[in-house]
Amino acid sequence: MRIRSGGHDFEGTSYKSEFLFIILDRNLRSISVDIEGNSAWVESGATIGELHYSIAEKSCAHAFPTRNYPGVGAGGHFSGGGVGNLIKKYGLAADNVIDAIMFNVNGRILDWESMGTDIFWAIRGGGGASFGGIAHKLSADLLIFITVSSGNGTPTKAMFQSLFLGKADQLLKVMEKSFPEMRLRKEDCFEMSWIESVPHFSKYQRGETIEALKNRIQPVPNYPFKSKSD
Repeated sequence: MRIRSGGHDFEGTSYKSEFLFIILDRNLRSISVDIEGNSAWVESGATIGELHYSIAEKSCAHAFPTRNYPGVGAGGHFSGGGVGNLIKKYGLAADNVIDAIMFNVNGRILDWESMGTDIFWAIRGGGGASFGGIAHKLSADLLIFITVSSGNGTPTKAMFQSLFLGKADQLLKVMEKSFPEMRLRKEDCFEMSWIESVPHFSKYQRGETIEALKNRIQPVPNYPFKSKSD
C-alpha cells in the first residue's frame, strides 16, 4: 500500500506495477487563504496550480514560491523542498512552511510543536541533501534559465529565459550591466502579473487563462523527450 503524494514522475512509471497494489488517496484538497495574515492552509492533496489559483482569487499581488508544474501535488512539492522561480528572493517553498499537521505511524495527530524540530525539518525537504551554495551579486529579482537541447549527444540549441520581478525598463538596465552580450531588447520582454506568469512558464499556450491552473491533467509536450534537472 502506498500513500498518494511525495513522488515526481515524468514518465508515469510510479503508478504502474506488475503486481497488484493499493493507493491510499486521501483527497485532502482544501485551501484557505488569509491575505491579511499573509498565510494559507493547504491540504497535501491540492495541486500547486490550485494553490496559485486560490491566492489569485484573493489578490493578484500575492504569490507563493513554487515550481511551474501546476499538476504537482503540494504535499510532495513541499516535502521535496520546492525549487521555483522566486527562489532567489524568497527561498524554497519549504522555507515558507511555518506549520504542518500530520499523523504518525501510531495515529497521533501532530503539529510542528508536538512533532519536534527534527521531524518538522525533515518533512520540509530535509532529506534531499543535494544542494550546494553559489554566490553571485545579481539582483534577487532576476532569475535566469538556460535550456540546452541536444540530438545524439551534441548540443543543437540553447534557449535563454528570465523572470524579473519589475518593469521591462528596469530589467534592461540590469541586463545591460551584467550581460551586455545578450543584447536584450524591450520587444523581447513580456510584462504580465505574477499569476499570469505561472501558466506562461508552465508551457501553456499564450493567452490561456488562469482557470487552467485548476486542471489536474496538465499539457503534455507533443514530442518525445527525456528530462533531467541539474
